[in-house]
Amino acid sequence: MAGGINMWLAVLVIGIAAAAHQAWSANIFTTVSDMFPKRAVGSVTGIGGMAGGLGGIALTALV
Repeated sequence: MAGGINMWLAVLVIGIAAAAHQAWSANIFTTVSDMFPKRAVGSVTGIGGMAGGLGGIALTALV
């Protein structure tokens, strides 16, 4: 829809969405270091990444 009006409008909208997602992601990763002790931060982040990966696999298989 936006690409039909002007290609650069679509590029701008996608760029803003990607930047917003990256900002949200960076904030979520800092909550782990705020909530858990220093020795557990890497493990908790890894468990969260693994859960996201498995969720992506399951959702892809479901679709």
